Amino acid sequence: MRWALLAVGIGLEITSSVSLKLSEGLRRPGPTVTAVAATIAGLLVFMLVVDRFSLSYAYAVWAGLGTLVVATIGIAAFDEPVSALKVISLVIIASGLVGLNLAGAE
Repeated sequence: MRWALLAVGIGLEITSSVSLKLSEGLRRPGPTVTAVAATIAGLLVFMLVVDRFSLSYAYAVWAGLGTLVVATIGIAAFDEPVSALKVISLVIIASGLVGLNLAGAE
């Protein structure tokens, strides 16, 4: 159950971030409402997540996976530039998340 909550929370974080981009500076009401709702729901879910995982682990996984997915969406869907440094940086984030799991930091 706790992993499902973490996944839902990360999904809400991703939804919020992508919706902010789609809102065009909060000028489009649909994506703006979605961004606000996903942000509020995400924070509520995160409150439940930190009750089930250590804070440092929960936040690292939340922020790390959210960053990886949102950066990938930015590159794939919004034609954001990709460089070797960007790819290496994302690999480092992913490596850090794997390291946390291997260390049993939850």
